[in-house]
Amino acid sequence: LSMRANYSQQKIDIFNRSGQRIVQYNTNSLYFQTHFLPITTNRVQAGVGVQQEFFNRARSVGEFQFPSGFSSITKFQGIFRYDNRDRLYFTRNGQYVELEGGLSVNFFDNSQNFSRAEFNWRGFFELGERWVFLMGLRGGLASRSELPLHKQFYQGGFPDFVGYRRYEIGSHNIRMAQAGLQFEFIRNNFLG
Repeated sequence: LSMRANYSQQKIDIFNRSGQRIVQYNTNSLYFQTHFLPITTNRVQAGVGVQQEFFNRARSVGEFQFPSGFSSITKFQGIFRYDNRDRLYFTRNGQYVELEGGLSVNFFDNSQNFSRAEFNWRGFFELGERWVFLMGLRGGLASRSELPLHKQFYQGGFPDFVGYRRYEIGSHNIRMAQAGLQFEFIRNNFLG
């Protein structure tokens, strides 16, 4: 049995089709998570369990149609993570894989019912003493229109999409592929 509690605050900017921010939305979340028969090694983390989340939505700037106030999500979830990267930052070799899925259930008069699944893969392939080829795949799917704003899939900003602001691209579904090169021009100094 594995148990965990976490608090987070997420600021989400909502943009119109012209790229102008029309509202900033704050979400404060507190969740409690329990995994049954968790697997944790130096490379693998996996488990299935239950998560109870309480969150508060509040508009800080602009006009928006989502209701403010407290709500909750009760969901069954499963996770799998695999990591064999040689180092966390400026990786030269290895892979990172993450699979996560969840199904919210109507518990504690939960008004947020949805399912959500996400896949994330990052590959790092050393091409020589100074060059590394980088690849990434990300996919996600969420059902129902009741998906809370902070559970949607967001992109934008560094390192996802340079040129877009953080969270500027958001949706119930996401498909993304990335490729790039990393060059070590001075020992432990990289350009990507």
